[in-house]
Amino acid sequence: MKTELNTPPADTTGQPPQATWYELIGGADKLRVLADRFYGLMDLELQFAVIRVLHSTMLEGSRDKFYWFLRDWVGNPDLYIECFSHPRLCARHLSYAITSLERV
Repeated sequence: MKTELNTPPADTTGQPPQATWYELIGGADKLRVLADRFYGLMDLELQFAVIRVLHSTMLEGSRDKFYWFLRDWVGNPDLYIECFSHPRLCARHLSYAITSLERV
């Protein structure tokens, strides 16, 4: 099920814009950069050490899944859902305590 975030806002004439959020962001390449940067920071920044230890030693699988999730979230075809089923993010993260340290 798509959220309102997946549909770009209508312009002032009431007509939907030509570009999707996926296109406006810059497509797959930009989303890959974003996913790589997110997981790269876990290894580089001490403030993310608390989150880093929650992941496996190798981040490639997590990095790829996050990239595929982002593609779906901004309106690209549901590739993540086709491969892994609905993300159910709340359920997947229930076992992890989220404190102010993780919300940095």
